Amino acid sequence: MKSCFQYIQILDNLHFIDSHKYFNYLQDLPYLRLLTYLRQQPILLSLCLSSIEKNDHLIINSIIPILISSLYNQCLSIDDELYLLEFLRSLIEIQLQNESNPRIILQRSSCSFKIVFDIFLTASQSCKLCKSNSFSY
Repeated sequence: MKSCFQYIQILDNLHFIDSHKYFNYLQDLPYLRLLTYLRQQPILLSLCLSSIEKNDHLIINSIIPILISSLYNQCLSIDDELYLLEFLRSLIEIQLQNESNPRIILQRSSCSFKIVFDIFLTASQSCKLCKSNSFSY
């Protein structure tokens, strides 16, 4: 298990590249369209994650945080939050609705719904903190 300090070191060592600097406009546009489409299609995204979870449950813990930050911007706007809530609802419908005992599924560390919900709670708490700090000045 990596410590928080190790994750900070990894992030410090990463070199982020703006896509518009790496690709030209015409190459960048299809990626933008794909991300926009995925953002607006929570059922499709839920189906994809459920399939990944069934086939390779170890990678799901890495994929979901990247998707949430890429597609839903850590819930910084109300639109992001609404899209993420729709995504959570579709995950419930796909993963938990027909289960006789959903608690067993939710106890797994690789449950997509659980991971997304935890990220949502963390993001919404941090947003509340940021908003409350901005009003206190």
